[in-house]
Amino acid sequence: MDDMLNGGFPKNSLVLIAGNAGSGKTTLSSHFIDEGIKRGESCVYVSLGEDKQQFLSNSRLFNFDFNSSLFHFVDYLTVAKEHSTESFEDFVNVVVRSKARRLVIDSISAMLEALGNPTDARNAIHLIFETLVKRMGITTLIVGEIPIGAQRMTYSFKEFIVDGVILMEMRFDERTEKYKRSLRIEKMRGTPVLSESMNFTIDDGGIRPYKKATRPLNYETGPATVSTGIAGLDEMLDGGVKKGFVVAVEGDLGTGKTNVLSQFINEGLKNNERCLMISTSETKPELAQGASSLGLDWLAKLPEHLRVESIDPDSIDKDSLIDKMCALVEESKPQRLAFGSISDFFLDFTTSEVKDLVQSISSLSKTNGMTSLVSSTTTSGAENRDAMAAVSDFFDGIVVLGFGEQEGTVCRSISVSKMRRTRIGGDRELEIHKGRGVVVLGELSARVRAFNSRQRARTAPSRFSASAGSG
Repeated sequence: MDDMLNGGFPKNSLVLIAGNAGSGKTTLSSHFIDEGIKRGESCVYVSLGEDKQQFLSNSRLFNFDFNSSLFHFVDYLTVAKEHSTESFEDFVNVVVRSKARRLVIDSISAMLEALGNPTDARNAIHLIFETLVKRMGITTLIVGEIPIGAQRMTYSFKEFIVDGVILMEMRFDERTEKYKRSLRIEKMRGTPVLSESMNFTIDDGGIRPYKKATRPLNYETGPATVSTGIAGLDEMLDGGVKKGFVVAVEGDLGTGKTNVLSQFINEGLKNNERCLMISTSETKPELAQGASSLGLDWLAKLPEHLRVESIDPDSIDKDSLIDKMCALVEESKPQRLAFGSISDFFLDFTTSEVKDLVQSISSLSKTNGMTSLVSSTTTSGAENRDAMAAVSDFFDGIVVLGFGEQEGTVCRSISVSKMRRTRIGGDRELEIHKGRGVVVLGELSARVRAFNSRQRARTAPSRFSASAGSG
């Protein structure tokens, strides 16, 4: 958030933090106070929502420790019952005596209602703005409540001068059955700010922005290549995939996509490389069982330098998924990544969210020197084809698997439709053998015809009955 504010809140400013219940307003204000105490600044927190004991107890849940002589808490709960302007003046006196540098009023909506009439409310805001903020130089956050379902606060602030406005929102995502929180900076006088929203979660450390992968603009791929573990495919790619590349492996159901990704990871494990597999359809034991039937002994053993993560596409949103990927890469520092299958997110994610996901995989690969293979199923209809078309430019390469007909016999095929800075070979036949895995044979004739439906794929001859796994 400091980055969005070009360094932080301007000193001696009055900032409105507005949002609905549960959006994180009090937690954000607590971060502000906690940072002030760490910097040796006297801080005052005025609360109309909870007494001091409740506030401190709730703060400890987020690891905020306000047991400091620099922290001053004003319990303003009684004012709501008394409609007393004298109590308001008492809180001002606490701020003055403590020589506060930071002040939070939580919430200003409740305080203005407690003061009873509009004249007292205007006088209170004038006193806060002119005396505390401008004359005494106290940076002040005032918290405002937006009722659920409303677009603005009950009490209008148009007549008051605030230097900044931050809107916080919490909404329920019916697809994932989870709450999503975000904030955006509507206004911050005298400071150039980023216009984008910040999506975040609240955990035991308070507000935690979701991690984002940023692609280095000056990244250049080196000459080093990474073997796919499939000799024929390496030949098609002039030696292998360049380090740091992100390659899509797409095709119909049963064409062998998962097998290609598994063989790619097995090759890395054999070379003692750290590897990460993210799967949307198979668990760790299932991946190991499939690898064993293919003869991929290293993957079947699930060694320590392999990290396997299963993700349910129906219960995760784009920000959580990218955040999880960033954390996994940061923790395991993999040299190879296999992600299958990205098409499982096409139905629920918008095109923009799919782009963010692919860009994040690309950014993580480029930044960490990680070579990545990402599978995608093309059978599911126009939505999948449109989504892949929208993100194809973000892939360094695209390998296409399919079914074709070679001299009257149905066969699997493999082709490379795109590979940056690489001389690529022509279409070839592909076989999957039990105990041998994926094998790429010679080039197909020009008369090969691709099958376009799953029903046609089921007509494959019995010589594929030895196939290990559907891919």
